[in-house]
Amino acid sequence: MNRANSQQKGTYPDSFTGVPEVLCTDIINSCSQGSLHPKEIEKIWYRPDPWDEREGWIGVLRTVSKACYSIAVAPVLSYRMIGRKLNVGETMQLLLAAGRFPVEPGYSMDEFATYVHLWIPIPAVEENEVVRVLDSSQEGISAFRKDLIKISDEMFDLDLRKKYSYPKPTLPEIKLLPSDMKAMETILSYCDQHAQGIFHLVMKRWDKLGFKVRTTPTTISLEAPYGNKSIQILYLMAGSYKKAPAIGLNWDGLRNFPAIPKEAISQYQQAVKHLSPLRETESAAYIDITDQFTLEKARELLKEVEKLVGSIGPVEGEKKPVSEPRTAQGIAATLELCEPSEQEIFKSLMKTWGEAGGVIHCQRPGRIYLRLKTRKHHNGHFSQESHLFNLLTLTSPKGKAPARIEFAWGLATATYASYLDCIPVEVEKYESAISKMEGFTQHGTIRYIPASDLKDAEVLEEVAEEILKIKEKEYWPTTLDEAAQLMVDRIGREEKEAIANADEAGLYLIHGLIGQGICNGFGLWEGNEPLLHSCGTADPDNASFVIMQAVQRLVKADST
Repeated sequence: MNRANSQQKGTYPDSFTGVPEVLCTDIINSCSQGSLHPKEIEKIWYRPDPWDEREGWIGVLRTVSKACYSIAVAPVLSYRMIGRKLNVGETMQLLLAAGRFPVEPGYSMDEFATYVHLWIPIPAVEENEVVRVLDSSQEGISAFRKDLIKISDEMFDLDLRKKYSYPKPTLPEIKLLPSDMKAMETILSYCDQHAQGIFHLVMKRWDKLGFKVRTTPTTISLEAPYGNKSIQILYLMAGSYKKAPAIGLNWDGLRNFPAIPKEAISQYQQAVKHLSPLRETESAAYIDITDQFTLEKARELLKEVEKLVGSIGPVEGEKKPVSEPRTAQGIAATLELCEPSEQEIFKSLMKTWGEAGGVIHCQRPGRIYLRLKTRKHHNGHFSQESHLFNLLTLTSPKGKAPARIEFAWGLATATYASYLDCIPVEVEKYESAISKMEGFTQHGTIRYIPASDLKDAEVLEEVAEEILKIKEKEYWPTTLDEAAQLMVDRIGREEKEAIANADEAGLYLIHGLIGQGICNGFGLWEGNEPLLHSCGTADPDNASFVIMQAVQRLVKADST
């Protein structure tokens, strides 16, 4: 739900000191839509208002002219409490039926809840009256939550559970990216203690086998090597009131992979059916994590999965990179030239880059390349073609030169190698961030940080974070048509129908629910200037609505 914004942390007015980031961001956004400037805000009082383990805040804001506002960013509908996630069309119906607030609120959605965003003018209040106003605001939001639950029960015939509580989740002791840690914590928070134990066992074993553990917003994906790529074998799913947590298994879909012997698939499926009752679909099967599915059965399942993965043969017709054998040997030889602490630094960066889908190449000992493959863009010059270039080079010691990390530079400005000139603003931020890190050195045309300066875990984490961010932002859409098509590809059938059938008021409401996701996912709040320009506006909210209108045109055209 958190909206990104061009107002960076640490640059808010003094009156924002101590105020939670999510509330600061919402205040800045509300100011940008009205005539109030953030510097006119004299005082902000606030109080947490969480609900069903989702973060929320309410507050009172007073300006220097003594104008006052009741503000809030708070969860009002938990999908866990109603047993399933509502789609955009259903949420729109529900909110229109509920009403309650004296002014039209804003709304946003994430994978687990719907949130209300309030900015309500109120009579001037003194500091001794703030508690009363906050109490009143909290009571109003609490009543609205009850209304939504009641109406959703009537509207969608949902059998609601009034209360349930799961133990606070702990993460397994495996190496994870920060984004995976956050998603995993959320998924585990929707599981009881028994299911959390099962999921921990499965993930630890998978990691020990050297396989990939990744996350989506709603699942934990367990993948196995398949030639040069990987395929999903299992995925762990959170529970809800109506459904137990479950292990999803790639089932008949396995037969689409020729390198997996058909006999091995049949033996695997037969063995799994003996372990536990299954819910089967055309391509997948599910094991519900109930008390009957014990840790011992989970271990037996993993044994059968290991047999299946072990049966995967060479992928016919797949050409392995010519440099692959040299890469493995080259990496090993390069690491041998480094001190143990330097080896761990290089291994950490390679693991982070590999897990993010980056290319790692080392044809000769001494230099390991972390390569970025770009896609074709509609703007820029070099960016209009796809490129595979060395973003980072991990070099072993040589002569007086220490082991170090070298950075490709001028990625938006170099005469012959501006491979990312489609996102010049983001490249400038990336290169600025790298240049301010401890140990950063420029020697002629080479920019590097000695590996010795990366022994500080925080500096190493900063480098990893920056290279992942620039990789992500290279994939931002840069034109209106491109953004609209990406949205159409990502949303489901129900959302497409709701958008196609919406009138202007309905489209505004849908935009209120998913507009923030558009802004965040496409970098509008973070300075995606090419896309803002293509949308014909410098305002991220307006641009996201222009994208919604383009999406509506596409889904209407597809439905005719």
